[in-house]
Amino acid sequence: MVWVTAGNPVAMLPDSLTVKRALETRELTVAVDAFLTDTARAAHLVLPTTTMLEDDDLVGAYGHHWLGEVRPVVPAPDGVKTDYAIAKSLAERLGLAEHFTADAETWKRRFLNKVSDQGASLEAIRDGYVRNPLAPKVLFADRKFKTASGRVNLIHEADPEPARPTADRPLLLMAFSTERAQSSQWAHPNRQGRARRRDASSRLRGGLRGRRDRADRVGHRLDGRAAQVRRAAAPGRDLDGEGRVAA
Repeated sequence: MVWVTAGNPVAMLPDSLTVKRALETRELTVAVDAFLTDTARAAHLVLPTTTMLEDDDLVGAYGHHWLGEVRPVVPAPDGVKTDYAIAKSLAERLGLAEHFTADAETWKRRFLNKVSDQGASLEAIRDGYVRNPLAPKVLFADRKFKTASGRVNLIHEADPEPARPTADRPLLLMAFSTERAQSSQWAHPNRQGRARRRDASSRLRGGLRGRRDRADRVGHRLDGRAAQVRRAAAPGRDLDGEGRVAA
């Protein structure tokens, strides 16, 4: 049996077709989701769950360390339950009901127990978002890194030949770098078509060429502006602070 909640592995993991076949060929695959995702379509059973507009929960965030609370602003549709309500119903059928007797409020306070006396109590979060006090404000403030030397290791040479799959390592890490994300599996939302694989050296060369091109364009614009100013400035007439001929 496979139980999938808070995720869409068919879309998020490499080799989607293999992942899809793996889910379809299990004895039972259950997907808990608010939408009919690719994973939900491959499941034998789909349990509809609430969105953030209907849920009652604590949330963190991607990319920063602030904590917040989700509280329902509209009632859930008929037949739709929260993730916790679904887990609670499943626990009752598995003989684990005694572990899921608390309500959502009690669970929130239980999760915040370690940080509630550090300014991250449920009351504080209800007044506004609160930064997780356990998260460091400066990464590697002690300057200790998990490397063999204990120091930062920067790549200064890139292999011009891209890596090739082998029998021992048949998979490739597809970590793309874009202007929106660094080493991310997420595709650019405004681009379609086949992805292009570029090594670090080619991306560096492309970035340098782009900067030179932009610098050239700026230079041409400045040259053109200077020529306009020279032509417009008649003898005895002054220019204002922005280079225009004063009235």
